[in-house]
Amino acid sequence: RRFSPDGKGATITGADGSQSYYWNTTSATLVRYTKYRLYYLQQVGGGTFNLRNRGATLNAVNTLGTLGLQTVEFNFVDNGNALNKDIRVEDVTGNVTIYGVELIDELATSGFTYDVAAIAGGALSELMALDTSGITTLATNRAYDTVVINIGTNDSTQGRTAAQFIADLTAYKARLVAALPNISVVIVTPNNMQFTNFTGSTRALYEDARRAYARANNLMYIDLPSEVGNFNYLYSLGYMRDGTHPNILGQDKIGL
Repeated sequence: RRFSPDGKGATITGADGSQSYYWNTTSATLVRYTKYRLYYLQQVGGGTFNLRNRGATLNAVNTLGTLGLQTVEFNFVDNGNALNKDIRVEDVTGNVTIYGVELIDELATSGFTYDVAAIAGGALSELMALDTSGITTLATNRAYDTVVINIGTNDSTQGRTAAQFIADLTAYKARLVAALPNISVVIVTPNNMQFTNFTGSTRALYEDARRAYARANNLMYIDLPSEVGNFNYLYSLGYMRDGTHPNILGQDKIGL
């Protein structure tokens, strides 16, 4: 996953041409796109696959080459099939690593788009272990106006000091700015955790360090517990999926 923009992806080894995979977007009735962009690993000894939206002409992709992140982009072909929005990776041979696909709507004239770059249960230190090309390629392709950084809970529970966390945060922001010099960065303090050890003095150290970093770098800072109440309060109102993660109602409340 070294070259993945967000640490996620799938690797197929020793494929014989019969393997196929797809992203099911058909059930998402609000999804509209005019082209799609696939992120994959180019590698020595890399295999091949065909890429298309369902029912469209196959587009051959060869992943053989110098090790590194690559993207390939194709137009969506509307063939009138109700299932044609699915993106399919077919006829895989050899060793192939795929990171993800972007759906691009060139017809949009207003509104906004967003991405979530995260590793479930992961930490900022894990994102920093990824190759720089991943996040810079994603940021450049998406031309982000704003990035919201809400991270740190797992760094704390994994024993990272506040100073180590701020060093990672500084380096991660530098990667974003290198790709998009005019990008706006928003720093968010995660909410109080229930059933975890992200409490007490460790939490206070992280909060103080995060707040000081935002102030020193003239960044917008959002203190989530102060804005919506701590997670124990949200839990009592039925806004939590568990002791750590908001459910849809909780996410709506936080978003407002």
